[in-house]
Amino acid sequence: MRTINRIFLHTAAHGTATQNYDTTVQQIDAWHRERGWSGIGYHFVIRLDGTVNAGRSEDKAGAHVAGFNTGTMGICMSGHGDHHPWTAAQNAALMDLLVSLLKKYGLWPSLIAEAQKSDDALRVKLANVVLGHREVNRITNNPQYKTTKSCPGNRINMDSIRATLGQRVKAEANPAPQPPAAEVYDEATAQALFTHIRGLYTLASGMKWSDAMLDALGSIRKDARVDFLITEYKKKHGIP
Repeated sequence: MRTINRIFLHTAAHGTATQNYDTTVQQIDAWHRERGWSGIGYHFVIRLDGTVNAGRSEDKAGAHVAGFNTGTMGICMSGHGDHHPWTAAQNAALMDLLVSLLKKYGLWPSLIAEAQKSDDALRVKLANVVLGHREVNRITNNPQYKTTKSCPGNRINMDSIRATLGQRVKAEANPAPQPPAAEVYDEATAQALFTHIRGLYTLASGMKWSDAMLDALGSIRKDARVDFLITEYKKKHGIP
């Protein structure tokens, strides 16, 4: 399996101001072969309805960002990002695919670690891991590798995309506390607890137990599970 350190997002640049085309893998493959390439340069294509289609094999370097094809994965969105924002279905599918790839290629733990530090730390890390094609200009000083393209499109806000992805990271880094499991009433256990603890209190009174012993008995009686069972038992049997 290849070592992956970045994922680049692209637009198929296939459409007009009035028409957004549902670009296929086969179409992109044909375009790229016309350029003399061995086939489609992107590893995935996400269609307008959110369907994710495989392109170039993941175990092969892509042909999507000059100078940065080694160690990266390329995802292309059908349609034209200069004219149309990605569909809701595309965005949802993209988030799922990004999470899956980040986990598969071992990048997820480092994102979790940054999320546990601060929102700013996570934002900086994501900006170096998930990029739009045009953002290659901020990670290279080599004019040979800079681009004049707006890819993945003027209608695409990469900061917003990373913020949405960041919410997925933070949800795993700081999971919401789960509510306690609902208590289950058990008649036999409740009866045994009620009978024996009441008997112990009666015995304690007659034997003049020390405060420490009474406190120990009280802590047992106040245990949440014990209290629940005894309270429910008394309600069920009309015991004051």
